[in-house]
Amino acid sequence: MNQHRIIRVIKLMRLLQDKPRTIQSMTRYLQVSERTVYRYLKAYESIGFQVNKTKYNKYTIQDKI
Repeated sequence: MNQHRIIRVIKLMRLLQDKPRTIQSMTRYLQVSERTVYRYLKAYESIGFQVNKTKYNKYTIQDKI
């Protein structure tokens, strides 16, 4: 991973821990494609975070405890 990607992944993590966000708001915030956001969400799951989707299609993450 290059430095810019790592920064985006961390920024998205902090954003999603704050409050639920839509895919579109995440793409605008990070200035990346929807595909990239979905890839980041999958990466969070693979390292042990729980990715939650609300009934309003908003996502949050939290540590699996």
